[in-house]
Amino acid sequence: MLPGGGDLLFCRHHAKSHDSKLREMAVEYHDETDKLSVS
Repeated sequence: MLPGGGDLLFCRHHAKSHDSKLREMAVEYHDETDKLSVS
């Protein structure tokens, strides 16, 4: 969740590559990586 109220959704790859900047600017950061499974 951004300060202005907007949501950003990222795939795992891009979320990981931008993690530090996203966490720095986010009001709320919700990570559901643990729900992914490898098949």
